[in-house]
Amino acid sequence: MKKYYVEVPDEEYKTIKFIQEEYSGMAFINVKIKNFEPKAVFPWHFSIMIELDNCEDDGLPNSVENLNLLENDLRNQIIGDNENKPNGLFLARIFWNHTCELIWRIYNPEILNEYIQKIIDNGLWKEIFDYRIDNDEDWKLAKWHLSH
Repeated sequence: MKKYYVEVPDEEYKTIKFIQEEYSGMAFINVKIKNFEPKAVFPWHFSIMIELDNCEDDGLPNSVENLNLLENDLRNQIIGDNENKPNGLFLARIFWNHTCELIWRIYNPEILNEYIQKIIDNGLWKEIFDYRIDNDEDWKLAKWHLSH
């Protein structure tokens, strides 16, 4: 097994506004991982799509208080006890068409999948959500986010 030295970058965000299918969108991209190496350490692409019920006519949220609680809970699980050895790097938060998508690059997907299954099995979140964890060693699924 190959060993890597990893220096976890601080997070720095760029805001991207866009229109897709006549809906306004807003993305907050962590630009600090654009040049992150070694990308092979985080080969999994995790995306969780949360339905929002408190939105304006354009589909963007009018409040993110509840969402911040969910995101902080998720962040604590992904980062874990050691910020220098997290299980993931935060990539983006995207609002569009009454949804919020949170995207992470993940080291060990099994730990994260167990946590999400616990949320589902125990009904810990009242929000409706869907998620995916895809093997993406070349970071192709992050291409749009990191191109800005």
